[in-house]
Amino acid sequence: MPMAATVQMLAAVVNPRMVRHFAEAMGLEEKTDRIDAGVIAWYAATKRIVAQKPASEAQERLKALVTRLRQLTELRIMQSNQRRLVANSDVNAMFCEMMSLIARQTRELEARIAALIDADPLWRKLDEGFRTIKGVADRTVARLMAETGP
Repeated sequence: MPMAATVQMLAAVVNPRMVRHFAEAMGLEEKTDRIDAGVIAWYAATKRIVAQKPASEAQERLKALVTRLRQLTELRIMQSNQRRLVANSDVNAMFCEMMSLIARQTRELEARIAALIDADPLWRKLDEGFRTIKGVADRTVARLMAETGP
């Protein structure tokens, strides 16, 4: 039984409004699928847009985890700032409970991110390389890997 060839799809994401403005600037007011396809290709060539392969499932997962870690960090800062304005012990206890939850989830996310990076040989090597740079820590490495393509 012959093996099916795998086709690797490349894509680029552009702002559709910019493509439309480009078409209008070039005097193309009409809109048909054929014209639109040509305008998109012309726009991509003019702007030198490079198509890339979509992020892997692991990279999408890493990006989601890194995003949530950033959100929790921001939430911790907000809660800490708000807590300073509260004198009531009952409300203060609620802030303590929330801060404990945020700390627990932060540790869990950091562990998941570390495991995901450690599971990929390329990411593991990049992690080792990045850590030779002074001031580059876990979160910086994870964010770089989440935001840049494979």
